[in-house]
Amino acid sequence: MLIFHPMPCPSPTVLIAEDEEAVKTLAIFAFKAKGYTPLAAGTGEDALALWQAHKNEISLLFTDLSMPGQVSGFDLARQIRSTHPALPIIFTSGDVAESLADDPTLQQATRHLLKPYRPSDLLALAATMLPAAA
Repeated sequence: MLIFHPMPCPSPTVLIAEDEEAVKTLAIFAFKAKGYTPLAAGTGEDALALWQAHKNEISLLFTDLSMPGQVSGFDLARQIRSTHPALPIIFTSGDVAESLADDPTLQQATRHLLKPYRPSDLLALAATMLPAAA
């Protein structure tokens, strides 16, 4: 008798760029609990390094707009979109005045989630932009 064991589908990978440790931990926990694979960085520079190492695996960028260092969330998104224009992006911010730039590369497949947010709101938004996790 032949027994078929389907290969598990890899779970979507989410690149998280967030400088607030508690917020980053919450996002990591939420994505893991839903079956996604999170990669997290505390600065835009670190997020770019993770992107370079894992760009063929990453299915979604979740980034704070304002981060310390030379690379903001907007800069991070622009750099990634320059080579991967269809990558879904969720921007997050605690400042209502911060909005998506008038940059055409950031207008498509992007959403904005205002802080503070509930993990369920983050996951619901991600689910609209990602394939289902395994």
